[in-house]
Amino acid sequence: MPIFTDSHVIMKIMNSKYTLSRWVLTLFKLSILIGLISYSHKIKAQEIVSLSGVPDVGSGLDGRYWQAGIKSIDNLDDKGGEKDVGLKIIRGAHPTGIFKATGLTYQGGNDLTEIRDWLQSDGESYDGMDGNMDDGLLSLTGFIRIDIPGDYDIRSESDDGSIIWIAGERVVDNDGSHGSPGPSPDGFYNFKTAGLYPIEVAWFNGDWTNDSGEHGGANLNVLLDGDPVPAEILYGASDVGGIAVSVSAVSAEKGAIGLAGQYWASDPKGFEFGEGSQGPVFQTTPEDNHGIYTINSEPQGTFVSTNVEYSGNDLTPIVEWLGADADSFEGQEGNLNDGMVQLRGLIDISAPGWHDFRSASDDGSVVRIGNQVVVNNDGGHGAPGPAPDGSAFFTKSGLYPIEVNWFNGNWTNDAGDHGGANITLTMDEWSLDGIIFHSLEDAITLPSLVKPEPNTEGDSGGGFVIDSTKTQMALPLPQAPVIDGVLDSDEGWAFAGGAAQNFWSVRYDEALDDLLRGGGFGDGNPDEIWDETDIQFNMYAGVFENDLYVAVEVTDDWIVNDNADPNSEDGSTWEDDSVEIFIDGDNSNFEERNTAGIPEVVDTGGQFVITANNARRDKEAGDPSFGENADWYAKTDLTDTGYVAEFRISLDAIGNPEPGQVIGFTVGVNDDDEVSRRQITWVGSPHTESTYGNLFIGERSYTAPKTASPTLDGVVNAAEYEGALPIVLNSHTGSYHVGVGNDEWEEGDHSLTGWVVHDEDAIYVAVIAEDDVISTDTAEAGSEDGSTWVDDSIEVFFDADDSNDAGRDNTAQFEGQFVLTPNGARRDNEANNPTWGENADWFAATTEADGGYQMEFKFSKAALLGVSEGDRLGFNIAINDDDGSGRKSQLNWAGAPHLEFSYGSLLLGGAATGGGGGGPANVSLTRSGTGIVLEWEGGGSLQTAPAVTGPWSEVSGASSGVQIEASGREAYYRVR
Repeated sequence: MPIFTDSHVIMKIMNSKYTLSRWVLTLFKLSILIGLISYSHKIKAQEIVSLSGVPDVGSGLDGRYWQAGIKSIDNLDDKGGEKDVGLKIIRGAHPTGIFKATGLTYQGGNDLTEIRDWLQSDGESYDGMDGNMDDGLLSLTGFIRIDIPGDYDIRSESDDGSIIWIAGERVVDNDGSHGSPGPSPDGFYNFKTAGLYPIEVAWFNGDWTNDSGEHGGANLNVLLDGDPVPAEILYGASDVGGIAVSVSAVSAEKGAIGLAGQYWASDPKGFEFGEGSQGPVFQTTPEDNHGIYTINSEPQGTFVSTNVEYSGNDLTPIVEWLGADADSFEGQEGNLNDGMVQLRGLIDISAPGWHDFRSASDDGSVVRIGNQVVVNNDGGHGAPGPAPDGSAFFTKSGLYPIEVNWFNGNWTNDAGDHGGANITLTMDEWSLDGIIFHSLEDAITLPSLVKPEPNTEGDSGGGFVIDSTKTQMALPLPQAPVIDGVLDSDEGWAFAGGAAQNFWSVRYDEALDDLLRGGGFGDGNPDEIWDETDIQFNMYAGVFENDLYVAVEVTDDWIVNDNADPNSEDGSTWEDDSVEIFIDGDNSNFEERNTAGIPEVVDTGGQFVITANNARRDKEAGDPSFGENADWYAKTDLTDTGYVAEFRISLDAIGNPEPGQVIGFTVGVNDDDEVSRRQITWVGSPHTESTYGNLFIGERSYTAPKTASPTLDGVVNAAEYEGALPIVLNSHTGSYHVGVGNDEWEEGDHSLTGWVVHDEDAIYVAVIAEDDVISTDTAEAGSEDGSTWVDDSIEVFFDADDSNDAGRDNTAQFEGQFVLTPNGARRDNEANNPTWGENADWFAATTEADGGYQMEFKFSKAALLGVSEGDRLGFNIAINDDDGSGRKSQLNWAGAPHLEFSYGSLLLGGAATGGGGGGPANVSLTRSGTGIVLEWEGGGSLQTAPAVTGPWSEVSGASSGVQIEASGREAYYRVR
């Protein structure tokens, strides 16, 4: 980039063009330094770039795009509102993608238009993850060429808001949520001389949807003196050799000295690379963005970087590598094999104009200023790397955001020597010591840049993904209910998921801000709920043979159906009192709100609606057949307090999910009180699959491996439960009893991870509980049969004979409920009072732990009706949370307390593969006719899955010697 510039001269020295002797080069450098000194006053006054030496035609502005959350932005500027975050995202969140803007006219799109389509011909240049404009955010930066000085009218017609800066001056401020052209699209600028003027355009589009589901426009049209801006006068970094840093990124305040550092470590060669083992990791390109995912996750350690100059090799401990900054390190120490570091804060630019940056690194590094890439020295390589240099033009002096991302991958030669791990960052050949500071503004991580960490647990003996929303079960029904709008318990509804104590509900709660416990507002107007008679509902879900059954019992004191005619099809049902069922049958989590009936949605579900007067709508489910024996059927009937809606939906119409699998699911209830229309949902947003809850088809199940006996001391030793998959129980993976308390809590408030194993004589349950406030102020320490449920506690439930009774069997000793609190109080009255002790019917121990507590339980098989390996039991585990004012929540793995039919299933399996109970089962395979015969030793059950990653389910009735016939489909088998 230019070594120095004034209003007339640009000089550029490229090492590849000049070969000078050392003394000539030294003299030349000296003369340049003299030139810098003599021209220093001109550099400080500089706001534009001379036309001397630049191409006659520009290639376009540098564009960045962010996919923000739906309805997450109201303004670009911070006007004090919670959603006034547009510019904060632009300067603080990694972009979803980048592109080249060859013009400034983008019209004809709406909320759901894909970014590549919205960019029109510029879409071919787009590099990044997919997204749309709901909510969409753009920043266009670079230079605009002016050959004829003078006053120019600048107009930005936009839907929604836009702001334009030229040479650091805000020229157009058309911010806010509005249609095009907007309230203030016009401005002007006096271009005093010919030159390249830095320009920045910020634009956003927020979600707007009318009652019929039609989306609003998403448009931008920038005009220069009434005409579209010619593409050839727009210049980007590639045209002038450096970026134009956004003036909107300047910070008014700074924090403490030094950058905020974060550190991550992985196993050798553990960080994922893009193309090849030495590919880049910090790019917007999918598969080259693994580093971006990492630095948007929780770090292993933190520190303060006072000067970006560090050296070592793969095996250098992080504290040693940090040198003078070592004392600031906090967290888990490790080395750099593999290692990753992010440095973030502000850099003080004391003079406007061009500044050169050099990041010599081993391995890759990327430097951003104003959240724009200045140095892209990414990939696996030795120092200084293939592209250590970059330049940036600053219109004004000030404090600019800076971010440095660096990683080191494993490199070892044949002799075992490890490669270097180094980075040195300079500006204008000077260190950054004394000019870098903490930022007072937090970084922003968009949902699209968080790599999904699936909640993988031990259901069905294998692992599968549970989305981070809410979870319930559609339980097996004893018979098919009659779909008539009458909730008759004799028809099987009493055994549906949610039926037990009506624990699955959305109800009025005057103690909550939105007055809703168990759900929230969806579409429509979030008007205040008056009382428990205004609007609330209970949900029931079950499966019988080839159909999913759903019932919704609505409390509504004013039934209004004045839009869709009775028994009509595809009318405006959302404007009446109605129930909407949303299904994502393949759990594909389609991220965009879609009402257009695209195959990705309707082939495996969609929206099914019935009103209180039996008008129906299924257009958004692809117009499936309707009738008692068709794809789906629904009926409603009025009650004294509202109405009941019953649904039958064929599993074939939603992709034929198998028992034990999870589908996306939610329920919405529309309340039309004539003067207002509102919608209450169990979870998520209508027509947006990624927000739906998790619904298990059938019961949850877990296979407990057979192992050596754990030591019961209240300390969960991983080796003692090796081979057991975790039961991950948190607000997303478990089911809250809404009758006890709300189902929405902050992460870290309470959760547990559990494991179940067994030996010849007993079943063992281990629990690591997270709880931010430990409270045991009701049941006395060490007491028996006190009010343990009012305190923090863990409850374990067994239906030992797997009878699936409607309640608790009071005669079957000693199945039932076993409870322990963190202060050692226990309760077993609901298990018919078994004996307590290390060698008695049951025993448990607990210890304190960081952030919570640990527990271990032992249950005698003899006390549990003599169960043994291969048996299946009803099972549930729950955590009660008391923060000092009584129990505020109860979170269950499966079902509701004391109601056996709602429990999950626990299979006492064979020896764990690689576990403490011995080695893997000895399996043999022989061909027989058109199939194969599987034989194995040592017990265990046969499981199958459509892919090696699962989901796994037990092959019913299979034992050693089973013959499996060829099906023509790929299948995997294992013995557990």
